[in-house]
Amino acid sequence: MTIEEEHLDLVRRLTKKPTQILSELNQESVQCWHMVTGLATEAIELLRDITEFIKTTYPETFDMENFIKELGDYEFYLTGLMDWCTLERKPCTQVFNFHDLNTYSTVVELALNTSEILDQCKAYVINNKPLDLTDIGMSVYKIEECLQKLRTWLDVSREEVLRVNIDKLTKRQPTGKYVDAHAIERRDEKV
Repeated sequence: MTIEEEHLDLVRRLTKKPTQILSELNQESVQCWHMVTGLATEAIELLRDITEFIKTTYPETFDMENFIKELGDYEFYLTGLMDWCTLERKPCTQVFNFHDLNTYSTVVELALNTSEILDQCKAYVINNKPLDLTDIGMSVYKIEECLQKLRTWLDVSREEVLRVNIDKLTKRQPTGKYVDAHAIERRDEKV
């Protein structure tokens, strides 16, 4: 047996069966998974956008409006997670000097802290390990600091980011309730 075959065999034997995971899911674990998966994908989208900004020789082509929309999407999932965990929002009040900001490092830090929460959520949903709300709260505070740095870089307030997200999602879900077909159609992206 090759090392690859041995590893594949190990993975097949140790992976928790989907039927077992499904049988153990409940509303709380599904909500946790939903919010944290959203956080992780939005963090990756922010990282992708900032990486493109850094790589381009034409920074004026950077889509600042889209980046603000992505920040709003991140805020959506962060708010949902905090509500579910009953964590109190403690906004970062620190003032950052624009010239001292390293935007790439900030987005990487945001992604790393998001992955800490994702790891906790995975252990909660898959392994039935209780959540450590203190650790999640610390990660959320670090995320708030990253978001404040990014808003400083963009020269926008949190309220402006939230308004963009509200407007976008109101166009996408015009009934005010989640509908799969509307999410797929993405009316907010049509001109």
